[in-house]
Amino acid sequence: MQEQHSSERTTEKGQPRHRATALALLGLAIVVYACDQLSKNWVVANLPEGRSVPVLGEFLQWHFVRNPGAAFSMASGATWVFTLLAVVVVGAIIWQVRHLGSRTWAVFFALLLGGVLGNLTDRLTRDPGFPVGHVIDFIFDTVDVPVATEPCNLQHCRYRNRFGDVPLCADYNAWAAN
Repeated sequence: MQEQHSSERTTEKGQPRHRATALALLGLAIVVYACDQLSKNWVVANLPEGRSVPVLGEFLQWHFVRNPGAAFSMASGATWVFTLLAVVVVGAIIWQVRHLGSRTWAVFFALLLGGVLGNLTDRLTRDPGFPVGHVIDFIFDTVDVPVATEPCNLQHCRYRNRFGDVPLCADYNAWAAN
């Protein structure tokens, strides 16, 4: 009897493990995306734009802005570039889902996918219009938390991968051995 290839291992329900990992990734990404859009719609409906609203006195305040650029409104004249980059990132993540070899990487990509889709939705649907819409930002914006923590998550995954316990892809260890 032949040994099963690592990407062909199955879950308890008999599904291929990569399918279960992909479904978990997509489920978490949908939750992040939904939280992002719901919170942004609440902000637009309830917070005054451009003014700080105290949540916990001076310690924590929400400040609603429309961001035409990247972090801290950098490159605000190139909004369309960020729209294209977001589409490329979404495509790359969806392509990579088929090859994921660990839950750690699935969580990493799920948080990133949910955040990128949230900002992409803003760029496609919000004023001033398609494809240069401004991203709704406010302190503790739900999409900014996962996107801002992704560099730390990436380093964690890369560190663990170095020691062979969290391969990015199911075939990574075989590829790295060659």
